[in-house]
Amino acid sequence: MRILLTGASGFVGGYLLTSLIETFGQDSVVVLTSKQLFDVDCVVYKSVDDFGLDKNQFDDVTHIIHAGAFIPKDSQQANSINLCNGNIEYTKELLSFSYSSLVRFINISSIDVYKNKDAPISEESEIKPMSL
Repeated sequence: MRILLTGASGFVGGYLLTSLIETFGQDSVVVLTSKQLFDVDCVVYKSVDDFGLDKNQFDDVTHIIHAGAFIPKDSQQANSINLCNGNIEYTKELLSFSYSSLVRFINISSIDVYKNKDAPISEESEIKPMSL
């Protein structure tokens, strides 16, 4: 098993990284990141819409946990189409790789995209982003 994790420098991603390494071992985890992290196998990308990597870079990856995303810090950022569009471009670029061994892709999203935050959230939950 080889796991590709995005968002490892963030709050949720950092906890996921620690848990993945403890559970599966350091050699099973590779982090796709904008900056080098220490004590972990990192692949540093160039930009959100062009990673600047070989499209076969992750052919050994069996699982992707996509926890990386721009999270608005205020209403001005939340309504910036350019900032928020980076999430779409990043995910499009992430999905453009071949992943010949891929078994599962897990996307972790903010609770802000779900319409009803008082009910349990599942794959079938209705989405309605608060911004844009």
